[in-house]
Amino acid sequence: MFGSNITDTDLKSKTVTAIGEFFETSNWDFGETFYFTELSSYVHQRLGSNIGSIVIIPKNSDGSFGDLFQIKADPHEMFLNTAKVSDIEIVEKINSQTLRADR
Repeated sequence: MFGSNITDTDLKSKTVTAIGEFFETSNWDFGETFYFTELSSYVHQRLGSNIGSIVIIPKNSDGSFGDLFQIKADPHEMFLNTAKVSDIEIVEKINSQTLRADR
């Protein structure tokens, strides 16, 4: 993708690895706030020119694009990574359909 020789499978795997590194428990304290822009920046740094953009879309049918851009954990909560390769979707173009904005 984007003039790279990396396969979609490798790209997905590297993305999940980067997400896992970002969410290592040593990087978080209880009650912190998650900002998607920080995760996106981290993944971009790790994958360089292999990706163009990263977006986060809720999996549940009630969620919509933008719902997960900022999440505040309760004082007794900490963020953990649960991302899997199967959660990563590669799209050629970002539009309302890929953002699921027209649900």
